[in-house]
Amino acid sequence: GEFESPWDVAVDSMENVYVADTFNNRVQKFTLRGQFVGLWGTDGSDKGQFKYPSAIALDPNEDVLVVDTGNNRVQKFTSDGTFHHSWGSRGTGNSQFIQPWGIFVDSRGYIYVADSGNNRIQAFRKHRGILYFIFGEKQAPEETTPASKTPVQTVMPPAITPALTQTPSPVETTPAMTPTESPTVEIPTESPTEEPSPGVTKTQENF
Repeated sequence: GEFESPWDVAVDSMENVYVADTFNNRVQKFTLRGQFVGLWGTDGSDKGQFKYPSAIALDPNEDVLVVDTGNNRVQKFTSDGTFHHSWGSRGTGNSQFIQPWGIFVDSRGYIYVADSGNNRIQAFRKHRGILYFIFGEKQAPEETTPASKTPVQTVMPPAITPALTQTPSPVETTPAMTPTESPTVEIPTESPTEEPSPGVTKTQENF
């Protein structure tokens, strides 16, 4: 009943809960109230072993499909954990995977696997993983690069305009000098008015 990074869960018609206990490399089965029923799986690449099982689903027969991400395959089990069969290997061809991460089963029994490393979805028939069709491809990087350049160009002009608004500030300093105020003091004119008075007093002393 203990987990380490469980990533997915599925519930059957009998309300049994199947948990992909990813970092413990196993599947655990519980009742709807959380009572432990059983488990299967160990770390490895043999039948019934896992390398980071990341997704889990049930087919119309309520067999358990487990995405075995590290082993690049899908494994099928009965509801009690008995190994049924598996398909997939690492690669880019049909029915091959590179780190598949998700799985879904529709009402007709077709199995859809998210083939993450190959940037595609593969769909399989319910009988032994026979490929039905593939869709998806990697997005071209050229579509994203122009969008990343345009914000840089639009930000540049607003950054220049605040610098232009600061240039009128030196013009305001020219009235602060007020060169007209210094001549109004007329310090030299006061000294000649005071000089004749001593001259007058000297003439009176001669008389």
